Amino acid sequence: MLKSSLLATGFLFAVSLTAQKAVQPNFASISNKVVNQSLQVKPGETILITGTPAEIPLMEALYVEVSKAGGQPVVQLNLPNAGKKALMETPVQYLKMPNTFSLIQMRAVDGVINTGSTLDPKLFADVPEDKIAAARSGSYVLQDAMNLPRFRMVSIGQTGGIPTETFAKFKNASYDDMMNMFWKSVDVDYDKLRTEGESIRTTFKDNAEVKVTTPEGTNLTFHLSKMAPRINSGLSHGNNPTFSGMTAAWLPAGEVYAPVEASSANGTLVAPEIDIRGQVIKNLRLKFTNGRITDIQADNNVNFVKTLLSSAKGDADMLSLFDIGINRSSQPLQNSSYYSWEMGGMVTLSTGDNAWAGGTTKSDVGLSFHIPGATVTINGKPVVEKGKLLEKY
Repeated sequence: MLKSSLLATGFLFAVSLTAQKAVQPNFASISNKVVNQSLQVKPGETILITGTPAEIPLMEALYVEVSKAGGQPVVQLNLPNAGKKALMETPVQYLKMPNTFSLIQMRAVDGVINTGSTLDPKLFADVPEDKIAAARSGSYVLQDAMNLPRFRMVSIGQTGGIPTETFAKFKNASYDDMMNMFWKSVDVDYDKLRTEGESIRTTFKDNAEVKVTTPEGTNLTFHLSKMAPRINSGLSHGNNPTFSGMTAAWLPAGEVYAPVEASSANGTLVAPEIDIRGQVIKNLRLKFTNGRITDIQADNNVNFVKTLLSSAKGDADMLSLFDIGINRSSQPLQNSSYYSWEMGGMVTLSTGDNAWAGGTTKSDVGLSFHIPGATVTINGKPVVEKGKLLEKY
């Protein structure tokens, strides 16, 4: 799922650890860090706080902290079950209508704090594709406009959002291990992350050639665009070198990313496992020729992927984003398919819309692929080796 989809539509959405009971997070302390470090709320600013009913205790703590900082908190509750029911029962012609309030809302606020969790990973799995496509179509006309308002955003939760027991089970992971690692990875030194990110960013030179390989068969070469690379170090205000549009951070933080030059990707990408709206696809093999997907194979659900891409608007089949995780407190869990952007040494590649990352590829669909165990060279210089982030670049 593209990270921009959090704002684009109202409908859509290994290490071995010693087993320990999940520690209840201190929401007051977390909220203090989010409000005062990540978002840097100023007196008089309007701050929108979003989440589902499962996040109300965290949202309450964020509300209090925003108020203490002099901000004006506004709460918006997302209702996943109602959203799914609305998709199923709303006529297609109405789903295609743009939600202009979202744009007005983003122009009216100074900052946004998103919280969210996946209580049912398969909630949208049985929604007909024409309904999904209609909802995407409604948001597509606003997509570019949503990148223009100048505001800051922090989202708590990357892949799967804030861990839940159902999501952990879906990913064959220990819920306690996932929760402990998640909050530990949130509570890291953001300035230190920034320093490490700057070191890696120096390798992301204009038009740099990137090669990604894995034992499973990934062998892909592409060039980075000339757009400035970005660092998600947990500090929203420091993550937009163009000084236009939103500035965003995702927690747990720890990424260096950049748009891919259109038409430059050639080779094969193999994703051991991805899930799209609860549909699990294993051993997805994508062949890229001059930037575009020219062949799709998988052990299962391959037609689902083909239908999704063929129904998309714009360049959904164009490789568009390269991302390296640099948070060493976050790592793949043993025997689990839980992978996330920030994990130290994790490589993520995306197709489709990349405007949220400063790129120019446009689409109403984007697919992201976490590639564990990858080896990466940039202009021939090793940066990641067999899934491990190298100490020196």
